[in-house]
Amino acid sequence: MRETSPSVESLEEFEDTWFVVLTKPRMEALAQLNLERQGYLCYAPRILEERVVRKQLVRREVPLFPRYLFIQPGEAMSLYSVRSTLGVAQLVSFGPQKTPGRVPAITIQALKTEEALRSQTKPCG
Repeated sequence: MRETSPSVESLEEFEDTWFVVLTKPRMEALAQLNLERQGYLCYAPRILEERVVRKQLVRREVPLFPRYLFIQPGEAMSLYSVRSTLGVAQLVSFGPQKTPGRVPAITIQALKTEEALRSQTKPCG
């Protein structure tokens, strides 16, 4: 069975919609770079992680959703090329028709707002 991708016409009705991409393990940055080179708008929310390593507190940014990216195609773009992008495992889809998983723009905006608020808040200590 051949996977289908939304046509250009069907993407126009979802211009404020984002799609979900599953990346290969630890390849979020590579997938994002290659998708952006193709003209996709990408978003990978990150969070500050604190760990104790050798009795020292270490802070680093890690993906909020490991292996997942949100993408928004540009005007007149197809999602078909996403699957063959270096670093991408697959476009997240549902059901027997392989309908691409969509995320409303308001949800992405809420994630971006929360991420910005967290980056402005300095941890105690």
